[in-house]
Amino acid sequence: NEMLGFIRGGLEDFSVSREGATWGIPFPIMPDGSSARRDDGTWDPAAGTVYVWYDALINYITGVGFPDDPQMFERWWPADLHVIGKDINRFHTIFWPAMLMSAGLPLPRKVWVHGWLLAQGERMSKSRGNFLDPNDFVAALGRDGARYTVLREVAFDRDSDVSWDGFVRRYNADLANDFGNLLNRSLSMTRRYRGGERPAPTGGALAESWASTFAAYGERLEACLLHEALETLWGFVGEANKYVDTEQPWALAKAAKNGDAEADERLSGILGDLLEACRVIAFAAAPFMPDAAARAAAQLGVAFEYADDGNGGPPLQELLTWGALGAGGSIGATEPLFPRLETDEA
Repeated sequence: NEMLGFIRGGLEDFSVSREGATWGIPFPIMPDGSSARRDDGTWDPAAGTVYVWYDALINYITGVGFPDDPQMFERWWPADLHVIGKDINRFHTIFWPAMLMSAGLPLPRKVWVHGWLLAQGERMSKSRGNFLDPNDFVAALGRDGARYTVLREVAFDRDSDVSWDGFVRRYNADLANDFGNLLNRSLSMTRRYRGGERPAPTGGALAESWASTFAAYGERLEACLLHEALETLWGFVGEANKYVDTEQPWALAKAAKNGDAEADERLSGILGDLLEACRVIAFAAAPFMPDAAARAAAQLGVAFEYADDGNGGPPLQELLTWGALGAGGSIGATEPLFPRLETDEA
């Protein structure tokens, strides 16, 4: 709305050069239209320099092959999604499209403008001293913990007020307690009751819940509502934890030990469903927590065929179908995925 209002106010030409600057890319044209290049190959400073935002924006296309590598450029441009901060909105949604139009080049298909992280209602600033040091943040929560808590705690479509204590609480509640605990007890019960062998998942209640969860998760990712996508996914984490308490595998194991064949069969299905729930959660969370997803997969005894940068491997969506990997195989060694943090220690 802000940019539409700016456009309705009437667009005017904007300068792409700066006069008198002692640094920057030389502007190649003199005011009379002649070349600014001198006979000795140097540039006449009277022509000025290219406005820094103008040459900075051009990097988006020169960085992907324009104009020397048409094949590379065709692969990567136009951008499907361009994510920016709201303080540079005008440059990216008015100036940059105007520049591309003037060159006859396609525009980015979608620009998403995210909000700011606020501290007690104010934008974080080094001069105010109200900022969270990202290096300390990653050192305390780990790379994946930092990514998850920021993208879960901070609305991706508006400003959000955040605090150190809030991030630590989110880490402990969602990662250490909810998912970490679900994974740990599912693996522990599988090792105790099935000798570490993975039973096949069923098409029961968790499978049905995952189908609707994954559809909603995908819709929110496509809409760039990352905080809502994670909220949806962790709603399923809560359902899986509740499933453990409702089904009480330990009671079924006791009955099976006493010769109840039906309880034994039901126990296998429950454990298979819990392991499958952990698998689809880990893989669905991989775009947010690639390291943790790989570690969870190793503990579950399933392959994680993606490089550290997320590339390679099969399309992730194929692996997020319930039961995609079938049964068989053994779980791996168990270790805490997200050790709990105390606020003072963090």
